[in-house]
Amino acid sequence: MKAVAICKSAKELIERDKRMSGKIQSVFANVCNVQTKDNVLLSIISTRVWNVPRSICINLQDWDSMYSLGLKVGMDVIFQPDVVRFASPLRIDLAGAKVWDPLPVLQFSPIDSAVLKRNVETVGMILGQQGNFAGIGNVGFLLFTQGAASICYSNKLQQNATSRFLLPEIEKLLSFILADDLAGIEQTVQGIVGCGPGLTPAADDFLCGLMVSLLYSAANFGADLARAYQINRAIAAQVQNRTTRVSAEMLRLASEGQVAESVRRLLLTVFSHKDRKTLENAVLLVLDHGDTSGSDLVAGLYAGCNLGILLQKLPSEPKTLPACTSIAG
Repeated sequence: MKAVAICKSAKELIERDKRMSGKIQSVFANVCNVQTKDNVLLSIISTRVWNVPRSICINLQDWDSMYSLGLKVGMDVIFQPDVVRFASPLRIDLAGAKVWDPLPVLQFSPIDSAVLKRNVETVGMILGQQGNFAGIGNVGFLLFTQGAASICYSNKLQQNATSRFLLPEIEKLLSFILADDLAGIEQTVQGIVGCGPGLTPAADDFLCGLMVSLLYSAANFGADLARAYQINRAIAAQVQNRTTRVSAEMLRLASEGQVAESVRRLLLTVFSHKDRKTLENAVLLVLDHGDTSGSDLVAGLYAGCNLGILLQKLPSEPKTLPACTSIAG
């Protein structure tokens, strides 16, 4: 079997070590995660999902899945520059695989603030119309969508146990970011990370969208990008032993701006495109991630973009969150 794409960071790790061994950590229909002896997580993914950092992409037949390839948790895996070998007949040929770079694209032509605000509002509108709010996708709405707009989606804003618990904590986190309070950020994140069910819990998907949007917001406004990275590192430093292995890796990479190709495309569209249809399609692609993961991530991105706009207020203007919309659970 031939790989069709490989993340640049995964390729560099494999070529550096020449022969990197590991074991399968988890298996799903379209994803197989491998943990190396050096505690690095590499993913084998199918073309049915978007490229993600540290991944190798293969083209499965319509009837195939990672299960049907015979992949099982605990199976030995060897990564070499030209091939991935499993403790089975399966081999993945890496020669000729397209290399893609997961690093954030932070050099783009900014659009004017009025268009940006309209783009962010469009993200929120599509999230409200098409999002799955079984996780915490409604948190961004409850914090930033006011008045008539919030009433339009009130039937979807009903809080579940997870969002009811996390809403005040996330509101506190965003306030600490506005206040540039790193100690407050670190303490608050400890009560947020890992909350919710799933391989990547709802709170972690939200934080992923939040962190990466802070970087793109800083780049768009010519703000202190180093400070945005510092805030993200403060968040990512709290993940150890508080969430799943896969989610911890996702958060660490997101703090550096490394996310799925579809998420990066959405951010570039928000901050550099004026075409509404292009933006709508980009949002829908991310919403399609997993069951609730895409909606939770877009909610974090929506919150982060709004926060980025608030951070650009003049020093004399108050930087505070809008009054939170109250929707009974």
